Amino acid sequence: MKIGYIDGPRLRRALIAGCQWAQQQREELNRINVFPVPDGDTGTNLYLTVQAIADHLEQSTERSVGGVAHEAAQAAVLGARGNCGMMLSHFLLGFARSLEGQRRINASNFGGALEAGVQHLSEALEEPVEGTILTVMRDTARAVSGAEIEDIAPLAEHMLDRAHDSLERTPELLPVLSAAGVVDAGAKGFVSLLEGAVMFLRGDSVAAEVGGGFMAGPPVVASIEYPDHVEQYRFCTEALVRGNNLPDQAEVRGDLRAQGDSLIVIRSDDVLKVHVHTDEPEEVFSYLKGLGDLVTHKAEDMKAQYDAVERASASHLALARRPVGVLTDSAADLPEEIVRAHGIQVVPMMLV
Repeated sequence: MKIGYIDGPRLRRALIAGCQWAQQQREELNRINVFPVPDGDTGTNLYLTVQAIADHLEQSTERSVGGVAHEAAQAAVLGARGNCGMMLSHFLLGFARSLEGQRRINASNFGGALEAGVQHLSEALEEPVEGTILTVMRDTARAVSGAEIEDIAPLAEHMLDRAHDSLERTPELLPVLSAAGVVDAGAKGFVSLLEGAVMFLRGDSVAAEVGGGFMAGPPVVASIEYPDHVEQYRFCTEALVRGNNLPDQAEVRGDLRAQGDSLIVIRSDDVLKVHVHTDEPEEVFSYLKGLGDLVTHKAEDMKAQYDAVERASASHLALARRPVGVLTDSAADLPEEIVRAHGIQVVPMMLV
């Protein structure tokens, strides 16, 4: 079936499907999480971020594509967790602002909106790193903008193909990914979001299979060598501030730059959201209290998270390396050469 345009209801259902599919990848994303900090929570952070988006959109009655995009972006800002959640929120804000006032869009408009999302994210990052979600977003947006495809359905398939290609190249751009033998977890989360949306357009179900599992193995942390201090700063610090006279995000970035790294600031209407890795979370919270109402705040000990993931990973590896014996009874009637080659122990079975 040809799809000539995207309106509000279609975008809403596609985003909900994307969120639902991305949530099902939580354990796998946690497992391969090695950058920027190998603390095993990228999947959880993305899960919580897209849950906020899906929860809001499921209650929405908005009909315009611009309105739905705006609602998704605002929900993402309020629910954003971690680096990947904050970056996805910035992307959606740029995407939404480019669609403001539009009731529906065609393929050309869609590509432009994706590029606007990437531009908005790029401008918000202090130190953009290639081989991450940013790279995959940019490659995907360029592929859609450069495609001369008017039908949304094949355009979406083309978009997903290019996103997968870009994801597979992330280890070539980021050495820590190559050392671990994984792709970037945040980027994979974004691609999962696209996968779910495209599945909706195909008419496929995104429901989880009964008993299905998405974790392909143990965490990868113990399989690679990290320096003694994998992160300069200890606490992953996040806060949400509301106020009528909030400073712009550039000013807040300037004020907090010396506090740590991985700094991401979002300013949208009366909401300010901050993510930073720091050793002094209380100083960050104190500064933000001076700007408005500090609605939510948290500081997670990344060293403790890393140690926990490392122990779990090492435990899996130790278990995998234990000697394994195979025991069977004589009723199995295995060929003698197989028994000898694999050291199988055969217990005679007594027939009564």
